[in-house]
Amino acid sequence: MDLGTVTVHEELEQCIASFIGKEAAMIYAMGYGTNGSTIPALMGSECLIISDSLNHTSIVNGARASASMIRVFQHNKPALLEELLLEAIVEGKVTSISSSSNVDNIYMSMYESSSDL
Repeated sequence: MDLGTVTVHEELEQCIASFIGKEAAMIYAMGYGTNGSTIPALMGSECLIISDSLNHTSIVNGARASASMIRVFQHNKPALLEELLLEAIVEGKVTSISSSSNVDNIYMSMYESSSDL
């Protein structure tokens, strides 16, 4: 099923929310739709997205649709990532970094799971 919600979807969302200790959760039928619609909803023109050069097209397109400032670092080059983060901090684009942010955790998990590419 590509569209719509049935009882089993709602039950799964409730189960996931309970598991992660949150009030609610959302599930999507496919990753492209998730990235293409959620990134622009969460990020805006005041945000900075630091993106892996090998991110899937859905992440790239979602980031572009968000109107955020985007900086790209070369895959598996943590020194380049660190350089971008330091530049962003110096330029005042990053005022706080919270490791408790769910979005940060989701994308970090995605990066870690694909780091063997």
